[in-house]
Amino acid sequence: TGLTMASWGDEATQDDFLPPRSVSGPDENGVKTITEYRRRSDGKKEKIVRKVKTVVVKELTTAETRRRQRLPRFGAAVKGEEGVTIRSVDEIVIEKPGRASDQDTAALVSQLTAAMSRRGNNAGGAASNEFWAKKAENFNASGISMSGEGK
Repeated sequence: TGLTMASWGDEATQDDFLPPRSVSGPDENGVKTITEYRRRSDGKKEKIVRKVKTVVVKELTTAETRRRQRLPRFGAAVKGEEGVTIRSVDEIVIEKPGRASDQDTAALVSQLTAAMSRRGNNAGGAASNEFWAKKAENFNASGISMSGEGK
């Protein structure tokens, strides 16, 4: 009497069981087959088979790079941790290139206006106004009209 019969409740738990994920390969073409099972929203089992091609990429390095890779570790890396990295706690603000803030724009406009008025060119300022006033005086005194005819 060492054998016991399975009850109807045991069969229900067997139906709920999903097989584990299995990976086979890679085959001669480098293709791995990954098989997974999951339960759909309607309660039915679903089998998912994925085929993934693996490719070996050879990376060429210079003799100098290989020499640096063989150098003894120092600092925190001596403990054997791979790729020791220290995170920075500084806030880094990234702005879009070519976009200045309103404050920067206002400051730039005032600097340009001041520089142009100091230069006395026809871009503006008191010196520019004096220059064009003298030109107008000379033009009016010459007797030449805008149509190109004389007095």
